[in-house]
Amino acid sequence: MVFVSSDKLHRKCAPLFLRSNQQFIWGPELKEGLDKINKHYLSLPDNEKEKEVMSFAGYPPKDGDFLISEIWDRHFPNWRERKEVDLSDKKIKHKELVAHLKKFAEAPTLSPEEVDFDMSSTDSISMKRMVRKKKGSWFQVPKGLEPKE
Repeated sequence: MVFVSSDKLHRKCAPLFLRSNQQFIWGPELKEGLDKINKHYLSLPDNEKEKEVMSFAGYPPKDGDFLISEIWDRHFPNWRERKEVDLSDKKIKHKELVAHLKKFAEAPTLSPEEVDFDMSSTDSISMKRMVRKKKGSWFQVPKGLEPKE
C-alpha cells in the first residue's frame, strides 16, 4: 500500500505505476514523520513509557498533525473507531488463552513433506520470536516483567 524511497528516480516514476489504493512517501518525509511521533511518545510520563510500547503506541496518535496518522487514515480508514479491550474484564480467560497458545508453541515443527493441508488457507500459524526487554528508548515488554520458568 505504501512505497517508501529516498531515490529521486523513484520519486519521479512512482506516481506513474501506483494504483489508487497505493501511496508513495518520500523517505526524508517519512523519517521526519517518525521522528515527530517518537518525540510525541517520549513526552509521555515515565510510568507510561515503562509499560510495553504497544500498550500506548499500538496505533498512531488520534490527535495532532502526524504523517503516520494520515497514512493510517488513508489505508486503514476505521482505525480511529477501534474498540479498546478491557483486559481487566474477568470474562476474558487469560490462563486458558495462554495455555491454548502454549500448545501451539510446543507443537513439533512439520517438515514440508508432513504438511497435509493447503498452506495458503490455514486457520492459524505459530511463529516463535525472541523479544528484547528494551530496544532504544522503548520497553518492548513491561519494565518489571520477569521471565517465568
